[in-house]
Amino acid sequence: MASYKARISAKISAKDEPARETCRMRLLAPDLASAAHAGHFVNIKLPEAEGLLWRRPYSVHAVDRGAGVIELLFNTAGRGSRALARALPGDELDLIGLLGNTFDYPDDLQEAIVVAGGVGVAPFHLLLQDLADRSVIKTVFYGVASQDRLCCVQEMADLGARVEIATEDGSCGCKGFVTRLLEEHLATSERTGRRLYVCGPTAMMKAVQDLAAQYGIPGQVTVENRMACGFGACMGCPVERTKSEPGFKHYSLACKDGPVFPLDGIILHD
Repeated sequence: MASYKARISAKISAKDEPARETCRMRLLAPDLASAAHAGHFVNIKLPEAEGLLWRRPYSVHAVDRGAGVIELLFNTAGRGSRALARALPGDELDLIGLLGNTFDYPDDLQEAIVVAGGVGVAPFHLLLQDLADRSVIKTVFYGVASQDRLCCVQEMADLGARVEIATEDGSCGCKGFVTRLLEEHLATSERTGRRLYVCGPTAMMKAVQDLAAQYGIPGQVTVENRMACGFGACMGCPVERTKSEPGFKHYSLACKDGPVFPLDGIILHD
């Protein structure tokens, strides 16, 4: 999908904390809102962050095209993201976007199976928006450490998704890892036209890779490498590739060639 790309100043119109150590921020950016699709990200210059020189990448979480707004959803555990979360409505952010590639939705897609771990859920509200006009079954498997880390579940359900939850401590949904729920689903459903869309911790993504290979299901993954420049100049976000594609090269750049890659096309490292 073609996208708009520019350096802009975007005003924060609202923000809230939908889950523990999680910030959701709305930015007024009409050109970006009109062009954004799931997988796109923006690179933001952190406000009032002494010693943090590089921009930080954030997935576009959702869009309100009518209002000209994009939403970001991010964890606030890191120093850079905490600095961003301290910004207030009315503040202006210096950002570059839209960057990166996007998820694909083949014509024969019958079920979009989303697998999200923690704040890896960020790109998938927009994915469900992308699929809003398609008669596609939407199933979301969402895993977090505990119930207080869950966010945006009702919003995803409102977009037509069936959301299955796993928590490591058993405080909500199934106790354990989300890949257990995914395996049960893949083992009991023989539906054709299934495709996996994945984002989360490396261990989870590797487990999904194995299940995808076992059940012969294609998919895509979006990686969360730190991307300093956002467009391939600094060479700081390498992704090791498999030999599954024509024109193979051993390494790609998450920002320039991704962040979305074929699920069987990358080698994940702990």
